Amino acid sequence: MISSAFISLVENQLAPAWAVVIILGREFAVTGLRSVAATEGLIIPASKAGKIKMFSQVVTVALLIFSSVKGGPPTATRAFPVFAFWTVPEMSVALNHLSGNGTFRFRDLQMILYGLGRGMLWLVVISSCWSMYGYFRHFYLEARARFSAEEKKKQAVTPLTTESR
Repeated sequence: MISSAFISLVENQLAPAWAVVIILGREFAVTGLRSVAATEGLIIPASKAGKIKMFSQVVTVALLIFSSVKGGPPTATRAFPVFAFWTVPEMSVALNHLSGNGTFRFRDLQMILYGLGRGMLWLVVISSCWSMYGYFRHFYLEARARFSAEEKKKQAVTPLTTESR
């Protein structure tokens, strides 16, 4: 469900496609890794990093959905989607209205939510990469330990020959 939410955010120009590709790529890679590990009898439990990533994904999607207006994000930088990911220039106006300078309107609230959502999107991308690294590292260490144990077992079972006595 979270994957479809991110795809719809790209369609509505609320999130850049490259960030969503990283997030979804991680989901497919970790799901595939856990499936391969399960067929080998290895259980890779959910990590704390994975739980943080999931929580930040839900918050990010909610913030970006609540910030949306008809026709896309509440920003004038829609023509430059790469730059829009880095900055939200209208947010300073919204924060200025929030501090009492001018009338605070619903549009200002949408701008603040959009800025927070875009900032949270960075947290999602970073935590996705960190979480994926943790899962692959865990799999590697478990597989290596299992392989070493099997090698030791084979050496212990091998009968001694007359030359080695």
